[in-house]
Amino acid sequence: MLIQSEMTHKLQATFEHNQAEVLAEVITGAYEDLVTTSDFNDLKAIVKDLAIIQQVTAQEMQKLAVIQQDTAKDVQKLSVAQQDTEKEMQKLSVAQQDTAKDVQKLSVAQQDTAKDVQKLSVAQQDLAKGMQKLTVAQQDTAKDVQNLSQEMQKL
Repeated sequence: MLIQSEMTHKLQATFEHNQAEVLAEVITGAYEDLVTTSDFNDLKAIVKDLAIIQQVTAQEMQKLAVIQQDTAKDVQKLSVAQQDTEKEMQKLSVAQQDTAKDVQKLSVAQQDTAKDVQKLSVAQQDLAKGMQKLTVAQQDTAKDVQNLSQEMQKL
């Protein structure tokens, strides 16, 4: 672009000197305020990058939605499993009460009582091991749910 003094000189051919100076000044100022092609191209590139980032974000959000649905299903399954465990515990409690009654009945026959007591002892140990495994599994489940919750909050 012409510098302001050259523009003023050319405009003086048509306008008075003061008018030419003002007009050259206005044109120069307007030209300086124009967005350049490179500025516009930079802006287009930024918008394109943002569109790509938005697409990636949308895909990640979809993945997170699927993960969240899977987590909800897993939590539901864990809830059902916990309810089943509680029912089994109630059944085991009833069975243990029945076993105590059977031990009283079997105390009349001493040889059978010794054998049955041994069997009940093994069963009770297995039950304790099972309870211990269930307790560990339930604790692990609680940790997993807490970790999933923290991961979801991070995301």
